Amino acid sequence: MLVSVVIPAYNSEAFLEKTLQSVFSQTFRDFEVICIDDGSTDSTPQVIRKHGQSVRYVYQTNRGAAVARNRGIGMARGEFLAFLDADDRWLPDKLARQVRYLQENRDVAMVHSNVCVIDSRDSITKPCLPISERHRGFQIFTELYLGNFIATPSSVMVRRSCLDAVGNFDETMRCCEDFDLWLRIAANCKIGYQDVVMVKYRMHETNVSNDKMAMNITVKRVIDGIKVKYPEKVSSIPTEKMRKRVFDLNRWIGLGYFRQYDLASARKHFLGALKCRRTSIPLYIYLLSTFFGKDIIGMIRNVKKRRNSHRKGTVELA
Repeated sequence: MLVSVVIPAYNSEAFLEKTLQSVFSQTFRDFEVICIDDGSTDSTPQVIRKHGQSVRYVYQTNRGAAVARNRGIGMARGEFLAFLDADDRWLPDKLARQVRYLQENRDVAMVHSNVCVIDSRDSITKPCLPISERHRGFQIFTELYLGNFIATPSSVMVRRSCLDAVGNFDETMRCCEDFDLWLRIAANCKIGYQDVVMVKYRMHETNVSNDKMAMNITVKRVIDGIKVKYPEKVSSIPTEKMRKRVFDLNRWIGLGYFRQYDLASARKHFLGALKCRRTSIPLYIYLLSTFFGKDIIGMIRNVKKRRNSHRKGTVELA
């Protein structure tokens, strides 16, 4: 039972060797390693090449993780595919546990596990992630649509036949492409969960997105696209939960545009949020502010900053 391990790498010299060693230390031995270098400018190629024929290596110009993973999928010979980010690490029994699970549950298309979180120094910052009971069933489309709880692609193993049916990662996305794929799989297949930590999921300053607005915009694009592809699935989600999901995304995106003084875009998303929750007084205030213009909003912000500074100063002097 061959497992194809697909690793996208971009400027990963700091962590990639430990990542590869975590694969070669697996108790399950019937695997191939495919590493797609997504245009690295550091010594990532040297780290990979020193492993010789143990790693199938391809270099491509920088096009993003989705393109890199898809290229690896195209090269894969295994019946099962396991994804591993170049800064994460597997525990030694990860492949063995998930292969056994899929063999014992032949109606399940994909399985994911719990993870622990580590930092750049390999220190564990979270020994595991809390997963609620409603996220553990086989039919998780609704809960996944309301928020991605699959921490990382590194925790996933999926049947090749499943990807043949639903498609690969969306190459037009630079983030959230995994969320989009998991939703498409959940809409068509059963997804299993193993409540065992099998992955060391690394979170550090270079892999945590600081562009929350871009991520929220892409998440909205994903759920809007899924709504078009699977209208019956989405229509079965409880109305109040759907309204909250749409309200939150539009509010976050609107506030992001507002901070950038893109008032027309902010207004559009505030209106979208208010359609879902008409009683949000703060959003009405933000909506009205979008008609004031950049200069007036800047003046209001400066006044608020001075007042806040004055209040802090008063407290400190008291």
